[in-house]
Amino acid sequence: MEAKIRELMAEIFEVKEGQISDDLEAKEVSWWDSIKHLSLITALEEDFEITLTMKEIQSMTSFNKIKDIVSRHL
Repeated sequence: MEAKIRELMAEIFEVKEGQISDDLEAKEVSWWDSIKHLSLITALEEDFEITLTMKEIQSMTSFNKIKDIVSRHL
């Protein structure tokens, strides 16, 4: 799961997977904007066949938080 999330984030944010560190936070990088965040949410829901709540979507502000939330749906 972690590798797939990292792969999706790298593809959507147009960066190398190595730039997606465990402690990566949205506020630290300019390429994590609201449009790309929504693209990431869509990709996560499609790839993992889950439905995220608005509260979950809003709290997905770091790689670790994303992993935690997605894992709760699996």
